[in-house]
Amino acid sequence: MNLQLNYMAIPGVTKSTNRDRSKLLTRFEQDIIIETACKHFSRTFSDLCNSSKKRKVVYPRQVIMYFLSEYTDLTYLCIGKLFGRDHTTVIHSKDLIKNFIKVEDAIRNEIAEIKEKIISNHI
Repeated sequence: MNLQLNYMAIPGVTKSTNRDRSKLLTRFEQDIIIETACKHFSRTFSDLCNSSKKRKVVYPRQVIMYFLSEYTDLTYLCIGKLFGRDHTTVIHSKDLIKNFIKVEDAIRNEIAEIKEKIISNHI
């Protein structure tokens, strides 16, 4: 017997999360995000997966983690595993980039530029 939970039948419980699902890219498109950002920063994905703590490696990795967490439905755990990192690193990266976007014009512009490149590669 196959039963499905009807979320509408339980008062106050909804199936949706607080994330805006209209802006999500499909799981297949995580490759587009990674490839586009790696090209933008002139880095290879393997560069970003190593244990380097140099800014030229860490910042691009944080940006990609931000995009993957914002625009795909991958969990923090899955994103962390892509880079050989813990889920808390992904949370930190996402929060850090969000804060930079609020206060740093250069970073806000760079993130917007990368997002446009991702969208153009997606179409």
